[in-house]
Amino acid sequence: MGLNPFKAKREAAQAEADQLRSLARLAREDLVELGERLEDEAPPAEPAALAEREKARALTAEARPRLREAETSDAVLAVQETICQAFVHLARSDAIARGEEPPTRTDPCAFNPQHGPAVTMATWAPIGGTPTTYSCCQQDADLIAAGRAPRRRTLTLDGGGNVAWDELGSAPRSPREMRSRGMANDYEAVAMAMRRAGTTHQLSGGARP
Repeated sequence: MGLNPFKAKREAAQAEADQLRSLARLAREDLVELGERLEDEAPPAEPAALAEREKARALTAEARPRLREAETSDAVLAVQETICQAFVHLARSDAIARGEEPPTRTDPCAFNPQHGPAVTMATWAPIGGTPTTYSCCQQDADLIAAGRAPRRRTLTLDGGGNVAWDELGSAPRSPREMRSRGMANDYEAVAMAMRRAGTTHQLSGGARP
């Protein structure tokens, strides 16, 4: 029996629709996070830190209408690049305000891209898991060094149960692979894994940077 081209076309369209829905939901969650941080946190006094924060605010404002108008996965991923840049500027603002060197990397924290870019590497294992080296933000590295768990972003699966952000996508991802990946590419890998698993998701507690 030959392949049914109409069925294949319908399946491809459904896969794109599912991918678009997953990516758009992740982007909306990130925009909510950005909005809350920009509105709830007091602006820094340092001019350089404030300038970085204003860049994050401008990118957030730019991303909102673009996301509403996005009709394809590629369009949402382009918006996600802008959103990820906003998180980078927020991380730079926070570092300057603390009197630290701002991060120069743009690859994401492996535990939650909302934390901004990775700045270091840390070896950690969940309970019952195998130790793995992660590229992560400094705060998560400090938690690991203190014997505590990093602040992992989790997704809630249909039927119950949670899965961590770092467990989805193209795992395992070495530090070198993480450095070579763009932040939006990481979102695409996670959204694809979510679609394969047939999941819906929500942010869990502890996802805030």
